[in-house]
Amino acid sequence: MAFEFLEVAIQLVQHSGPVLKKVQAHDRDLERQLRKAVSGIPSSIAEGNRRGGKDRPYLFRTAAGSADEMRVRLITAVAFGYVNSVDIGPMLALIDRVLALSWRLTHPR
Repeated sequence: MAFEFLEVAIQLVQHSGPVLKKVQAHDRDLERQLRKAVSGIPSSIAEGNRRGGKDRPYLFRTAAGSADEMRVRLITAVAFGYVNSVDIGPMLALIDRVLALSWRLTHPR
């Protein structure tokens, strides 16, 4: 499941390019914040995947936190009119998947 977690995070990065360009044309700071959040997700997952003990779930929760941060920043970009909901729809779906996988990995049965 951890490998799927990383794959989904990379898909999110791949889908972010066009949206980042649109946001950058209006607001460089918001684009920078979005880029930092989206790039932090796979980084935290990869690091967590190599860790054990309490570090592993902590880093997976960090990835989830970055995903939630990204969601809010995308919704903010829509609210400002920089992008529309169609632009961010695929990204929101991938964020939901990242969050679901994070939950399953940090809350084992």
